Amino acid sequence: ARKMPRPTIQGNEVPDLLAFIRSVGGGTERVYAPPGRPKRGEALFKERHCMECHAVRGHGGKVGPDLAVVLRGSLMRIAGTMWNHGPGMWARMAERRIDVPSFTTEEMSDLISYLYFFQFIDPPGDSRRGLAVYRDKRCGSCHGAEAAKVVAPPFAAVVEKLQTPLGVITAMWNHAGRMSEIMTEENVAWPVLRGGEMADLIAYLLQAHGDGTK
Repeated sequence: ARKMPRPTIQGNEVPDLLAFIRSVGGGTERVYAPPGRPKRGEALFKERHCMECHAVRGHGGKVGPDLAVVLRGSLMRIAGTMWNHGPGMWARMAERRIDVPSFTTEEMSDLISYLYFFQFIDPPGDSRRGLAVYRDKRCGSCHGAEAAKVVAPPFAAVVEKLQTPLGVITAMWNHAGRMSEIMTEENVAWPVLRGGEMADLIAYLLQAHGDGTK
């Protein structure tokens, strides 16, 4: 029997194909899927073990490509890229004895929405520059193991519980009020981060937390 090659999807072919299928079926009324929830998509990315092989913004597995880099364009373009990626991904998963995850319509919408919005966020930070930011802003004076006295929790203990840039940003935001009070008491100037320094600092903290922040 002749083996038929698996078709690949390019550009806007996904919405074009769906439009054709809808027209052949006689349907004229458009049915819209509910908008995806990026936060839920982030949770699914971990729960379905996507992180074991794929990174997002440099954080995660190294078996497959960084999805924040390769998944660009509209939601439909991302869906097409995922389709094209399927056979190679399934083969690698079989080698590693990982079950292929299944998704409901809502879950797939959440996952794709999570990956989609990364293209509108600043590029990932550089951990080497982040180390320079950490030292230049004297973060270790309060948060490092070398702190002269205990005025704030060590970064190593805090970041160890976090896995993504979003988690680090959330923790920093929630901590900012108390941090401001302590810095005023200690007569320490509030650190100002410019340009990509925040992204670089977060990249450094996420990379370093396994060994403890230096």
